[in-house]
Amino acid sequence: MRAPNATVVPARRPTLATWVTPREHAAVLDQVAGRIALFGVSNIAEMRDAFATGRAHGAIASVARLDATVTTQLGRLHREFPQLPLVGLVTQDASEPVVSRAATLGRLGAEPVVDLRIGKHGWSTFNSALDSLPTPVVLRATALVKDALGNAATEGWLRFIATAFLGDTMMVKDVARGGGMNPSTFCDRFVRAKLPAPRQYMEIGFVARFAYLAEMTTWSAHAIAGAIDASSPQSLGRIFKRLTGQTAAQWRRDHGIDFVLADFSRRFIEPYLTVLRHFDPFQRGRRCAASL
Repeated sequence: MRAPNATVVPARRPTLATWVTPREHAAVLDQVAGRIALFGVSNIAEMRDAFATGRAHGAIASVARLDATVTTQLGRLHREFPQLPLVGLVTQDASEPVVSRAATLGRLGAEPVVDLRIGKHGWSTFNSALDSLPTPVVLRATALVKDALGNAATEGWLRFIATAFLGDTMMVKDVARGGGMNPSTFCDRFVRAKLPAPRQYMEIGFVARFAYLAEMTTWSAHAIAGAIDASSPQSLGRIFKRLTGQTAAQWRRDHGIDFVLADFSRRFIEPYLTVLRHFDPFQRGRRCAASL
């Protein structure tokens, strides 16, 4: 959420490779309005290179560019990078048969495949897909975890960290139920693995979101409180006082996002490396391996 009349300092944003027609690229560029960085690729090999080097955090692919010669390449790309989002587009540039081409793009990993020919509803779906992309804070936190664990982190653990730093909710029960877990069972897995409570991970994610906006914008604490969905500036102040012993304004003068992420690694990841290489709080059917 952008604060009204706020001056935003350029910051790292999610970056998407676009494999679309020139007209589609222009339309999408106009729609994202600075939220997402875009760059065009001319073929699937170039898209793969962007994924492998970290230049792109996902991609937008058009049905208009899809033909039989690239389906195998796209399928292989999705298998190699299943965690990276792929958004499909259908526009007036697409040739027949549109339905089967769109279905093929979906099978190759695109989710969702958005039909922009239907106007406002199509753009609404497209924008919702963009809003669900990892934020720079999430990207940095998950990259830190992957690096610390030697890329051995489970899918469920990375999902939990992404959720904690994204901040759609501060309620552990919502996170658990969103993953199909009973909240008590979910929390018990952290206890059995001798990890900090899930609430603690979510709270440091909250501080990270504050730190990122405090560093990258000129927003007031009041504006930041609204942007990270604190119930009020007073609530923000109470959380900071409890977690850091300082007011948000005091803490802001001396700390930034790099400090938060280093503190996150030092207190919540590094002491538990052996456990976290196997821990999946969302694993169904049996206890997490780290809990046995």
